[in-house]
Amino acid sequence: MYYLKKHNSRLQVLLSVALLFLSLVCQGQYSASKSGAKKNYKQAMESYYNKSFKRSLFFLEKASKNSPHWISPYLLSSEIYYYMKNVEKQKENLEKVIELDVDVRYPKVFLSLANVEKEQHDFESAMGHYDDYLQHTKERDSLFLADVRLRRASCAFAIEALKHPVDFDPFSLGENINTAEDEYWPSLSIDESTLVFTRLLKKNPVTGSRYPFPQEDFYESKKDCDQWARSKNMGYPINTPENEGAQCISADGRLLFFTACNRPGGKGSCDIYLSTKMSNNRWSAPINLGKPVNTGGWESQPTISADGRYLFFVSSRKGGKGRTDIYRAERTDYDANGAPIFGNVTPLNEMVNTLHSETSPFIHPDGRTLYFSSDGWPSMGKKDIYMARLNEEKEVISRTNIGYPINTFDNDEAFVVGATGKFAYFVSDRDNRMGKDIYAFPLKSNKPDPVSFVHGRVIDADTRNPLRADIILAELVHGSKEAVLASWQDNGEFIVSLPLQKNYRFTSEAKGYLFYSKNFNLSHLYSVGNPYEVLIEMKKIIPGATTILNNIFFETNSYELDDISHSELDFVCNYLKENSHLTVEIGGHTDTVGSVALNDTLSVNRAKVVREYLVNGGIDPQRITYKGYGYTKSVASNDTEEGRRLNRRTELKVIQM
Repeated sequence: MYYLKKHNSRLQVLLSVALLFLSLVCQGQYSASKSGAKKNYKQAMESYYNKSFKRSLFFLEKASKNSPHWISPYLLSSEIYYYMKNVEKQKENLEKVIELDVDVRYPKVFLSLANVEKEQHDFESAMGHYDDYLQHTKERDSLFLADVRLRRASCAFAIEALKHPVDFDPFSLGENINTAEDEYWPSLSIDESTLVFTRLLKKNPVTGSRYPFPQEDFYESKKDCDQWARSKNMGYPINTPENEGAQCISADGRLLFFTACNRPGGKGSCDIYLSTKMSNNRWSAPINLGKPVNTGGWESQPTISADGRYLFFVSSRKGGKGRTDIYRAERTDYDANGAPIFGNVTPLNEMVNTLHSETSPFIHPDGRTLYFSSDGWPSMGKKDIYMARLNEEKEVISRTNIGYPINTFDNDEAFVVGATGKFAYFVSDRDNRMGKDIYAFPLKSNKPDPVSFVHGRVIDADTRNPLRADIILAELVHGSKEAVLASWQDNGEFIVSLPLQKNYRFTSEAKGYLFYSKNFNLSHLYSVGNPYEVLIEMKKIIPGATTILNNIFFETNSYELDDISHSELDFVCNYLKENSHLTVEIGGHTDTVGSVALNDTLSVNRAKVVREYLVNGGIDPQRITYKGYGYTKSVASNDTEEGRRLNRRTELKVIQM
């Protein structure tokens, strides 16, 4: 890591417009044809060292008149015009050097001219001069040459991007959010009703007194009838006399991850902290996430997945690939207060991280789309925004530049997309009177997957008190896990985002209670504005307590298990292994369609098949009995299809503890 940082510093110097011409002219040059030229050049050098640039240019012009074909005066003139920020004169002198340097003794001049042209957005000319440099250079540093090739590739990308601009119609979030101060780093709750952002304050908002240094604080706004309410300072203990920034809010709006630097007990220069919204709607005192998330390096810019299972963040820690890389940490447990604990920190793969800087990750609620910024991939200018796709293991499998004019010729960062995928939010200083402001625009391309979300509440079936429970949501057909989360202790609530157009099953577990299972279909009927609502009523483990195995399915009039039942049965098998003190009964139930004898036989055989599956899975057969009840214990009317569906069920009943 130290070598790469050192090397990257060298790249930054050598790829700047200045090419250290003084070292070049000292190594060798075409000779001056007249002694007067040498004398004037010497005086020009002395003036240059004294930073008397205009005087130096005066002598260089005289030297060039004395010896028109001598290269050195043009090299030094170009260097001076670089420092004077006179780009046209700089280019003029570089072009003159190329004209005179018939033996190509100074190939880095091609590189310098290409860099100037790239900064001026003359990408065609820049590409040609990058090619000239690569053809003639004797440079052997592979990393340096790779960076030159990256710049050339960026020119090629920019040419095509300018030809094919993406839809972009931004609008300000309005005066309730944006002020004459700088507002930036937006973050949204999953229902897009809460916006948290950072504001850079020059004055104390209460006393009006001027701060010695600008102060970063968090502000919050609630959406009401599609309008953002006037933002409010989030107050102590989140906001302190120190700076806070680069935050994200969890899907349910109850966890705030943010960055703070040089605090007592910190692990490095900047660390990631967590604050929890308590039952009284006040935020808890922030806690340092500690190792392995925070190290002796720089950690910042967290973003949390909608199920709270993965935290993505930026770090400059030892062993990284570039100046800053994006890492992923997995939730491994909860502390006594219900706050998540993270471990298993791994860097994102080579589809994201480069030898340069990757920043501002944002994981969309679909759990599969990650937006981030980087200057290590072909781009429009400096840092561009990219969209990456993740597989089920959260490994990046593809990457796309989101295009021009969303990406500009400057640094583009802090890009977030609402759960619906309809709007994206970003920061811009396009209105010079207002400083940095937060904008939004309809997102037409590079969109995430459409999602809805499940809003649930877990309670004790008898007392109706809220429960903290572990919840697993999985795709019903293939059994792949979509989310692993927990409900809150104080109200039993949970919120989780899931892709649309799929069938899901979920199970809920709490200590001392029977598990609860259910399935549902997230079709287009459910949206961020119309979530799937579920009330989970859990029963304590006592003799006679029952739970319905809602994710066990049979063919009509058959006791052959459907393959999609295996995930539920495997879960039940593991549950019984973990609760080895339980003896249970598997009960089969039917609706009233068909004869009594047919339904009795069908219910017995279905219960028997389930028992056999569990026994084959390693459960002691002495712990499981089975019984068919036919339609003698209906739980709903058999006069409707919905009622009959509820009556066709398999139950697990506690017999003995």
